[in-house]
Amino acid sequence: MLQPDLTYVDTPIDPTAIQLTLAFFEGAAEVAWGKAQEKDRGDRSASAISVGAPDFSPRALSPSSSLEETAPSGGSTAMVQSFSQPTSSHTISASWSGKAPSQEPHSRIYQLERALDQALICMEEMRQRVQDQELLETQLVATEQFASVQQQAIARLKLRLKQQQEQLRTQLLEAEARDRMVQAQLVAAESLVQVQQAELEQLRSYLAANQTAPLSLENGPVEQVQPQVNWATEAQTAKALAAQLQKRLEIAQSQVDDLTLMLKQAEARITDLEEEVQMQQAALEAKSLEARAEARSAQKQAVALRQPNLAIATLGQDLAKAQTKVEELEIELARQVRLQAVWQQGHQELAAAGDRYRSRIAELEQQIAEMQEQILLQVRQASEYETAVQHWKDRYCNSLRRLAQLQERLPREALLAIAPANSALQAALVELLDLLSLASAAVAEASSTASDTPLNQPWDVPDFLLWRRSHRR
Repeated sequence: MLQPDLTYVDTPIDPTAIQLTLAFFEGAAEVAWGKAQEKDRGDRSASAISVGAPDFSPRALSPSSSLEETAPSGGSTAMVQSFSQPTSSHTISASWSGKAPSQEPHSRIYQLERALDQALICMEEMRQRVQDQELLETQLVATEQFASVQQQAIARLKLRLKQQQEQLRTQLLEAEARDRMVQAQLVAAESLVQVQQAELEQLRSYLAANQTAPLSLENGPVEQVQPQVNWATEAQTAKALAAQLQKRLEIAQSQVDDLTLMLKQAEARITDLEEEVQMQQAALEAKSLEARAEARSAQKQAVALRQPNLAIATLGQDLAKAQTKVEELEIELARQVRLQAVWQQGHQELAAAGDRYRSRIAELEQQIAEMQEQILLQVRQASEYETAVQHWKDRYCNSLRRLAQLQERLPREALLAIAPANSALQAALVELLDLLSLASAAVAEASSTASDTPLNQPWDVPDFLLWRRSHRR
């Protein structure tokens, strides 16, 4: 006979399960009692025996006695009453005497024991189901908590994504503003170079016009030499213009240096932005992988815990929501990848603009070097012109001195007395004497001018031109 495990576990039992178990006991007892009555009806033709027989008394062979001994406390009262009813004389047949009366109680007891074993097994199954239900409820609560934590993590991730996008947009706008400022400064530098080139052309034309002055001094009459004394002041004017050009060149050079520094800073900032974008993309990919792994684990748990009840359906809905959020994160990651591609394209455009700026800076530096060479050449030409002017000025002064000496040696009255009575000759002599007086006055003025402006006055050439000149030598 089966020996059921009667160890009880301290777990809460549903009252509905207890009612079902009691109903099962009652049904099993009724079935066993019905079978016993059918056998009694088959043996009614035999003679009835006395109820007070010593070996086969109703009390000794009653199913209620065995049920009271084997059934657990707290069993069904109705079931005990159904088995403890007294047996009438009509229902007790004569088959009690002999072999039949000894087999019938044993079969009843065996059937009752089988029914009791089945009831105990059913109770164990019900207890196991209750435990499984509690385990499912616990796992459902844990899954709901996990889903809520995952939703919070996804919300924080979205917030971080928005913040990073705002920061990247701000940095991109700052880079564009710096690019526009650099372009404006380059345009200003180009306009300054154009102005300097125009002034340089004016200086060239002025020097070209002055190159014919020595020839006019050499071939012209003595009366036209006097206005050329102002060449020294014109040379000083050219010198001042060269100094102004030098200052403007220094300003342009400083602007070019500033533009180069700003370009380097912009390149460094672009590099930092690229590194930040790469780090953010790596973080997004890692978070997306974590979210996918969590979604897979949640899906596996949902598959393992899938049962036909409302809690598991709710878990499936949460899992579907989590998968939807994972898809949204994947879409966001794809958008971030596209945004990174746009930023990379902008970086390439900025790099191309930087290359153009570098080439433009190199051209400006080349133009500055050419302008410096031209200024040095013009300073050299101005020095040569000043030397030529001083030479012709010296010749002019020597001529005036000779005329003055001639005037001293030939007095006016002696010349007029020596000259014959010819009016034309006397007029020529008078004109010559007037010219000699003018020459003496011019000699005095020239001597005072020569004392004011020294002949060997050095040129105030800038230091970088002197260094370039010595370096070229």
